[in-house]
Amino acid sequence: MRRSTVLSAFAAAAFPFSTAGVSLAADPPAAAGSEAAAEIVGREVAAYNAHDAATVTNLHGPNAALTLLPYGKILASGSEQLLALFTKSFKDFPGVTLTLEKQFVLKNVVVNHYTVTGGSRSEILSIYDVQNGVIANEWVILG
Repeated sequence: MRRSTVLSAFAAAAFPFSTAGVSLAADPPAAAGSEAAAEIVGREVAAYNAHDAATVTNLHGPNAALTLLPYGKILASGSEQLLALFTKSFKDFPGVTLTLEKQFVLKNVVVNHYTVTGGSRSEILSIYDVQNGVIANEWVILG
């Protein structure tokens, strides 16, 4: 049952838009966009592990939201709130680090499964929507 809940939450977050009238055959190849999206997320994770709240924030768009799934609770929205959230997190958990276990990339969407050490959770699933060189939105599922 838990797996179906997680999959339902992922599907709702990853595909919140209608595909009516969209021709998949006309889409550009995914490789270039996928590599750029994965690289941007990789830089965000490196900055997170370095506890560099300013860089983590700057890798998110100015209107980006960090949302907790499956509840849909927005943890932070916009650069000011993101900076405050990451600054507080690094202060509260000075030893927290993320270790990437698995990554899935589909065009501009990156899904990472992390093991967390030094924090309050042991696993996190993060879904990133990368647009125009920044993380436009991020959704997290805590394990």
